[in-house]
Amino acid sequence: MASYPKMEQYGGIYGYNTKGIAKFENDVVASFHFGASVNAAGSETRFEVYGDNTNVIHGIGFNKIKILGPDDKTEKISLDVGGTKVWGHRQCDTHFIESLLNDETPSVTLDDAIIAHEIANKITDNLR
Repeated sequence: MASYPKMEQYGGIYGYNTKGIAKFENDVVASFHFGASVNAAGSETRFEVYGDNTNVIHGIGFNKIKILGPDDKTEKISLDVGGTKVWGHRQCDTHFIESLLNDETPSVTLDDAIIAHEIANKITDNLR
């Protein structure tokens, strides 16, 4: 399920709100929620794996992670990250370039990308 409202009052940029549930080949089930507004502090990511440990990983903004454990423990982690490092693109690009330079096979394959696109298309079907 996805919603990408156009915000004319902010120059026509899009906010986003995406929710999904995925079941993996090993029968692990996860739910995820990605949302953001024009304000960086309004960015939120939530990923919950349904299984034995019942942990919830909650990303807040670009530099905070909150882990909710099964026994009411909460762990808060602040990341010392800024600039373009807050997006995953930079890390993916760096990994790919380093793999080429070191004559190694990247850990992410074309098949992984195809699967990711198939999942994203299923989540956003309601936008078409």
